Amino acid sequence: MKKHPFLIEKRKIPAGDHTVGILILRPLKRSAGPAPGVLWVHGGGYQSGSAKEVFATRALSLVTKFGAVLVAPDYRLSRKHPYPAGLQDCYAALLYLKEHAAEFGARPDQIMVGGESAGGGMTAALCMLAHDRGK
Repeated sequence: MKKHPFLIEKRKIPAGDHTVGILILRPLKRSAGPAPGVLWVHGGGYQSGSAKEVFATRALSLVTKFGAVLVAPDYRLSRKHPYPAGLQDCYAALLYLKEHAAEFGARPDQIMVGGESAGGGMTAALCMLAHDRGK
């Protein structure tokens, strides 16, 4: 079994009338204080992909090099759940990260949202939604 320099945890969180899976990565070696929090949104054209893509993207270095706490949602894909279902799942994950930041060892006032490819587009929509809702 491969040993990672971070802890891996999976959870199911409430997202409206259903649950959404999230993948949480936390560094084993922690800095003196809480770490930055990162919500990382996977790519896949909104129709494929999963939270596990963090293991093959730049997101992993945010944990391994910089000590960030990373949460990646397994948002609903557009093939079965049209827009804005995936966006709503990502929003639920963002709120969950913010509400549970202390538990994860993250700063609730220092949360970044990022993603690659379609995840970058989802990130832009998510930030606008959070802004509009005052979060």
